[in-house]
Amino acid sequence: MLWGLDKAFISPKEISIYSLQIVEDDDTDNSDIILLAGVTKNELFQVRELVEKLSNIEDYQDKNSIEEKWLYLILLWLYENRETIDNPLEKVEIVYADFNYPIKISSFVRYMPSERNHQSIETGALFLYEQWKEFLEHPPV
Repeated sequence: MLWGLDKAFISPKEISIYSLQIVEDDDTDNSDIILLAGVTKNELFQVRELVEKLSNIEDYQDKNSIEEKWLYLILLWLYENRETIDNPLEKVEIVYADFNYPIKISSFVRYMPSERNHQSIETGALFLYEQWKEFLEHPPV
């Protein structure tokens, strides 16, 4: 959460909402999660400090591992919501740039060279969506 918050992939409000779900679903006794769940609009500035405190008690994960999980989660959300998003393949291009052009997703970035270059635009788009789906089903993580 801390990495996603620092990169602005998740907002303090979304973290508070997620914390509330944890409290409701798991009946946690962690006071910091309970505080996060109860943060008001005027207290959102406290979220980073609480998340940082929680991240210090988590097992250490290297930055690359965290980044790969976020990449996967963002691409999964985009794919699952592609019918309601304007130009989802353009969003993939933005993610591609935001994550410093990871080779593992280049097969479904429109402007990257691939075997679809000789296909029509429609067929090419279908190919990209198939590659995207394949990535999500068999992530290289």
